Amino acid sequence: MTLLITPMIIGGSDLIIPLAGLVPHLAFPLVGLAQVLFGLARPILSINQVSLRQAITPERLLGRMNATVTFVVFGLPTLGALLGGILGQYFGLPGTLVIAAAGEILACVWIVFSPLRTLREEREWPKVLPGNEEGSYVP
Repeated sequence: MTLLITPMIIGGSDLIIPLAGLVPHLAFPLVGLAQVLFGLARPILSINQVSLRQAITPERLLGRMNATVTFVVFGLPTLGALLGGILGQYFGLPGTLVIAAAGEILACVWIVFSPLRTLREEREWPKVLPGNEEGSYVP
């Protein structure tokens, strides 16, 4: 459940930033609130997703999994910056920030429809994650 709620909090905190431009006399507290929400939710999300990835990945594949995740995490911001610039040209800064926050919130929708939502204990994981059985072949 934490993997579903924390991305929504992060996206919601990013939705607060454009509001600061609409209500200038409340800009400082709004940006402060956004930073507090983001600062609390991000480490919780990171710890939970890394723990889950490491727990469900067979030990012999941990290096590949971490390398792939690192490549994606550090590679996609370049494309995001390009897309953000293009969107900023068409929609302006507040509109682009709203689109980005909506994207962050919608990015976790797949969790609602996945078995991750119902996992509570480590012993339940092999039932919902095919191919994670011991002895399964991975080149």
